[in-house]
Amino acid sequence: MKEKVLLPLDGSAVGEAAIPNVVDVISRFNPDNIEITLLRVISEFRYSVLSESVNAEFALDEDELSELKEQANEYLEKVAGRIRKRGITVNIMVTVGHPAEEVIRVSEELGVNLIAMSSHGRSGIGRWALGSVTDKVLRHSSIPVVTVRAKTKKV
Repeated sequence: MKEKVLLPLDGSAVGEAAIPNVVDVISRFNPDNIEITLLRVISEFRYSVLSESVNAEFALDEDELSELKEQANEYLEKVAGRIRKRGITVNIMVTVGHPAEEVIRVSEELGVNLIAMSSHGRSGIGRWALGSVTDKVLRHSSIPVVTVRAKTKKV
């Protein structure tokens, strides 16, 4: 039975920081026995409008959602191709929802052994104001989570 690793990505170089670390560790063991799933979560809401005391979010329409899914699949295939060159099995998955909740849901659904994520390195007021998907996953996942502080090194 293969060991399964979930690597959530947000489409940025910073978000890809965990990839080299995970690939390096896997390459030292038996890459034939490990499977990586790259996950890209598309936020349910595209537009956020803030007025005096009300914050309203508007959902994506079907055309926008379809376009974003296509872009996410292309991005994940590109990243997966770089990892596959190292002899590692890679799957891709695109979901729609709240990122932290989707990471946890997908990890449980796939029965992964490990979640590996990048951290943008925010702390204090920055984390409070902007939130942290990694922080939420760390706090709520029953599956082990490895975090890597963001660097821009690519596989």
